[in-house]
Amino acid sequence: MYEYYKVKDNDTIEDIATVYQTTAKNIIELNDLKPVYNVVPGESLRVPSKTYSLFEYYIVRKGDTIYSISEKYNLSPKELLILNNLAPNDYIYPNQKLLVPKKEVAVYLTKMGDSMDSLGKKYNISKDELLQYNEKLYLLPDQLIVYKLNH
Repeated sequence: MYEYYKVKDNDTIEDIATVYQTTAKNIIELNDLKPVYNVVPGESLRVPSKTYSLFEYYIVRKGDTIYSISEKYNLSPKELLILNNLAPNDYIYPNQKLLVPKKEVAVYLTKMGDSMDSLGKKYNISKDELLQYNEKLYLLPDQLIVYKLNH
């Protein structure tokens, strides 16, 4: 089963694949595209619906810092770095795209002793929901866990 994604300005196949937790190759194959393909704003692409679009991109502006961006999205700087595969001493620059959780999504960085039960109680989320949003749960320290906020 699939859904369609409408391409926005500055999107790349890699960006879209990241948001839908798939690969660029998978999106290329789903849409019968040539391997070197540039997406066009307004174009609709078929994407897997079994994954969840939990993230969006933030475009870095002049003067932004990891700290200021993480504060804006209610993240710790470490969570923002892990989410974007950045090291603490990496520079960010204007027009760089950083992955951030959507408004209804939260992330948690696991700590020693965390369990499915303790996370479920702490964040009022079921084990099934945790597994739905996180492909692999090892519950080792510093694993980034994603979950939807209950409103």
